[in-house]
Amino acid sequence: MLLLEIKNLHVHFKGMRGTTEALKNMNLKVSQGEIVGIVGESGSGKSITALSILGLLEENAMIAQGEILYNGLNLLQLEKQELQALRGKEIGMLFQEPMTALQPTMKIGKQLYNVIKKHRKLSKQEAKAAVIQALKEVHIDNPELVANKYPFELSGGMRQRVVIALAMAAPPNLLIADEPTTALDVTIQYEIINLIKRENKRIIIGISGHGGSGKTTFVNNLLKLLGETNVNYINTDPYIIGSNLRKYTIIKYEYKNKVYQDKMTACHPAAHNVSSLERDIHMLRDGIEFYTLSTHYSKSFLVSSQYKINIIEGMSVAFTDLSLYDLKIYLYTDEETELKRRSIRDVSERGTNINYLNKSHEERRIQYELFMHPFHNNFDIVLKNTNTNYFIEKSFFNL
Repeated sequence: MLLLEIKNLHVHFKGMRGTTEALKNMNLKVSQGEIVGIVGESGSGKSITALSILGLLEENAMIAQGEILYNGLNLLQLEKQELQALRGKEIGMLFQEPMTALQPTMKIGKQLYNVIKKHRKLSKQEAKAAVIQALKEVHIDNPELVANKYPFELSGGMRQRVVIALAMAAPPNLLIADEPTTALDVTIQYEIINLIKRENKRIIIGISGHGGSGKTTFVNNLLKLLGETNVNYINTDPYIIGSNLRKYTIIKYEYKNKVYQDKMTACHPAAHNVSSLERDIHMLRDGIEFYTLSTHYSKSFLVSSQYKINIIEGMSVAFTDLSLYDLKIYLYTDEETELKRRSIRDVSERGTNINYLNKSHEERRIQYELFMHPFHNNFDIVLKNTNTNYFIEKSFFNL
C-alpha cells in the first residue's frame, strides 16, 4: 500500500536578491512498512523535502509546483488546522537539532504527556505511565528522574532520545527523520563517563583513527564533559616517525589491481614507534610515573600515577597491543570529508601547498584503506562521522 508519494515537487525561496530554486523536480514513493533514505550533500534539499511534507517551511518559502500525497490526500491543499491534526498522530518528525525541537521552558515529562494525551485515548494515570514507558523504550535510565527535568539539564544525546520518544508517542503511521544521528557522539561520550564512574580502578582508554577522522575533537569534548583536570591525556603524534625520515622510505603495494610505489605515510604500521608507546602504557598500568616525549610542537609533562583516568589518543594506538586498554574507540570518515578537514588544517594553519596536499591525500587514503582501516575491527566502539553526523557502526553500549 502506497503511504506517501511526492510528485514533481519544486520549492523556491524569496529573498532580497530575488527567488532561489532550492528544490527541483523531487519525486519519491514510500509504501507502508518501507524504509526510504534520502542521501545528498549539505544544501541539496533533504531537510526542505522533509519540512515540505509537514508544511513547516519558513515563511519566505513557496511550493511552486508539485503534489505531496499522504494516503491519497494532497497535503498541499489542506488548511492549517487539517494539517495540524495529521502532525504527530499520522506523521511524526525527528528534527535535526534536538535542543530546538524541544520546548525549553517545559519539563520533559510534561511535553511527552501533552503529546500522548492529544493523540491517544488514555486516562490521566495511563498517560503518565505511558510517558515513563516511552522514555524506557529509548533506553533512558531513571526515566522518572528525566521526566522531571528541563531540556537544558540533559546532554545532547539524551535530548536526541527524548525527541525520538516524542516522535513515536502517538505512534505515527509515517516517521520522517531529519539527520537523527547528529548527537550520537555526545551519547557515546556520556556512556564512557558512566563507565568510568562505575570503575574503581585505573582506567586506560585508547582512541584512534586516521588524520582528520575527528578523534582529537572527540577527545577534547570528552575532556570537557569529564570536567576534571585530574586526567592523563597523551597524544601519540610524538611516537610517529617524522616525515623527514619517512620520505626516504618507499613502499610498493597493490590497490584495486593497480601497483603503487610511494613514500610511506603515517597510515603504515612501520611509521610508528609502537614498542616505545607500549612500554609507556605498561608503565601507566603499573602506576609508574614518567615524562612524555618533548617535541617542537608539544612540551614534555609528567604522567601522574595518581590519576584514575588515562586517555591515549592518536593513529599509533591502532597498531599497539589493544589488550593494554580498558576501552578502545575508533573514528573514521569518508575520503571527501577527510580532505576538507585536512585542507582547513594543513593549508590554512600549516601553510601546506594545496596541490601537494591533493596528491599526497590520494596516496595517504589508499595506504589508509590497505594498512590501517582493517584494524578498526578490533575496537570496542567504531564511529563513522561526517561534518554533520555520527554513525555508530559498533558499540558494546546499549544505545
